Amino acid sequence: MRKTEIIFKRNTNFMLHGYVWKPECKPVGVIQVIHGMTEYIGRYEEFAAHFTDLGYVVCGFDLESHGKSIPIHHKDSGLYIPIHHKDSGLYIHCWDDLIADVEMIRIKIRRQYPEIPYVMLGFSLGSFVLRSHQCIYPKTADKLIYIGTGQPKMNELKFAHWIVKTLCKKDNKPSKLVKKLAFDNYNRKFKHSKNGIDWLLKDEKAQEDYLSDKRVVMDMTPRFFLQFLNGMMKIQSNEYWLYYKNDVLFIAGEEDPVSCGLSEVLKRYRRAGARITKKIISGYRHDVLHDSCKEKVFQCIEKFL
Repeated sequence: MRKTEIIFKRNTNFMLHGYVWKPECKPVGVIQVIHGMTEYIGRYEEFAAHFTDLGYVVCGFDLESHGKSIPIHHKDSGLYIPIHHKDSGLYIHCWDDLIADVEMIRIKIRRQYPEIPYVMLGFSLGSFVLRSHQCIYPKTADKLIYIGTGQPKMNELKFAHWIVKTLCKKDNKPSKLVKKLAFDNYNRKFKHSKNGIDWLLKDEKAQEDYLSDKRVVMDMTPRFFLQFLNGMMKIQSNEYWLYYKNDVLFIAGEEDPVSCGLSEVLKRYRRAGARITKKIISGYRHDVLHDSCKEKVFQCIEKFL
């Protein structure tokens, strides 16, 4: 496997950082990964190793304010200074910017590999970004993979949006209220949870690795959460007009609270003409790509491809 860092310029104040992992053999396909909330594309090294061994090019980038994709500003000294970092929390200027970033990367990578199948995979936040992307660019992927996606009720999204908009006066500073709204409800069913992430991962070693990873950012700004809610509401409206005739794989942990409403998502894709495969990972939760079930998930994806 050959790993190359990629840097793309969104504008004068923002650079997107990512990686392309290439197989040693002639590529048989491309998998573009869109990662989840709080994490970064570097966490997918093991995933990339597995699929490059099978001949796939794997690529992805850090979403805005995740990993190395941090907004910067220029000083007279010529230095670029980070505006947002781990202590500043997650931040999104505009949901539509994430969609544009995904498409920009897709175009650049696709140009390098125009003759082989192009697969797009989104996990968690990345799954919602990809679903938004497909509402606008429905013929850009030969196959789609959604992991840990779902569909909250519209009234719940509107209520959460109203609470944040009303109670959070500064939208660019980390908020305990926002963090509570984002994660506490997911962990409610795990009453004996000691670290607040039992909804995310089942395996204790996987939990320890996640919590000790200094590149994981769990705090978020009101702006981030409001844009995320805006994106979720847009998906609900736009997916009614979705047109997609290719293969789609949906994967979810049996105990994943984020996958609530998955049946409604499946209905929309069936109505759009998609050929659907669904896989539920028994006994596991949200992040099945980094839990002790990951080999089973890799094999499921491998079979789908």
